[in-house]
Amino acid sequence: MRRIIFIFLLQLPVAAFSQKYFDLPKSEVKKELEKYVLDNKTINPVLSETESTLVLAVNDPAAQPASFIYGFDKITGKCNSRKTVAACDSCYKKYLDNLLAQKNYQWKKINENQYVSKFADRLLLELRVDDNDYTFTLLKTEWTKELYDILLKD
Repeated sequence: MRRIIFIFLLQLPVAAFSQKYFDLPKSEVKKELEKYVLDNKTINPVLSETESTLVLAVNDPAAQPASFIYGFDKITGKCNSRKTVAACDSCYKKYLDNLLAQKNYQWKKINENQYVSKFADRLLLELRVDDNDYTFTLLKTEWTKELYDILLKD
């Protein structure tokens, strides 16, 4: 039982603080994720890289397996998205609830599949549309105050 609680607590930094990587260059995000991998070997995290993404996969079945895919802007090279791919519905719900519980973002639901943060954070959360898809994507946007206000109109 202690191992399960410990593993759960180790995962919280990935789910709760991964927004801190937005606007950072790929090299810095990679450095931070490599540090996470070294510090959390008990949950078997694996970091892989493509030209435009970094993927942190947690493969330990006891740790609710998931992948966190960080996307980077092709022009600036800075992190502008994070897609969470969970292994099951309860895993998906845990990660999503953790993100929505972060009061500092002041999440507002704008439709069945999208939330926006307060204007200053400029985050858009897109939820799954299919019950068999256990993913959600967090996007850093460049919207103006006018566009943001239009999104919030009922």
